[in-house]
Amino acid sequence: MSTGWQQITDWLGTSIDRNLLDALILNSTRIGHGFALTKYPAVWAGSWKKNIPTEACPISNQVLKLVSDSQNHPAAVLMATGYTMVISSDDPAVFGAKGLPYDFYKGFIGIGEMEAALRTLKQLAVNSIKFSTLLDIDKKAAMKTWEERGDKFVANLPRWPNEEVEDERSQTGGRRRRRAEAEVKEEEKEEEDDGDSGVKLLCVQRLLLPL
Repeated sequence: MSTGWQQITDWLGTSIDRNLLDALILNSTRIGHGFALTKYPAVWAGSWKKNIPTEACPISNQVLKLVSDSQNHPAAVLMATGYTMVISSDDPAVFGAKGLPYDFYKGFIGIGEMEAALRTLKQLAVNSIKFSTLLDIDKKAAMKTWEERGDKFVANLPRWPNEEVEDERSQTGGRRRRRAEAEVKEEEKEEEDDGDSGVKLLCVQRLLLPL
């Protein structure tokens, strides 16, 4: 099934998979679902080269029984290799889902690799704006708003006790380092002053010596 410039693919081994090649040839801006993408290395490599993102619909794919466990979702391979992805809710009204955060959660917990962290969620959010159908001016405005809210969110995150200890140690170490540097500079200055005084005294003594 094809919707405009966005190509839709279903599960593995169906004729609809041909749309993957169509999406690549027609320079699609996004690949919907892309469930079969990892089955076709040449198309995978070509779409990666053109930076065509694929949509992952974690809840939809599990409700439709395309995958029984999100950890075995084909998108897990794409995410682990760094392929550009966006999270989509597909048909939330049909499944009774409310909002996209649930799909983000499912994608992060189920599909994300073991190293998935806050930076993973950040990249997925950025991709949602970057590869949207918004005009460039609207994308810039949306990105600015998101960055402001994102920075505020991160600033308000609770700190782990060990991080606070490390910060305190770092601050203490910084104060000690600055104090030591100041003492070294003071000693160097005193040595310079002593040297200047010695030179002046020697000059005075020579002036007082009889000719």
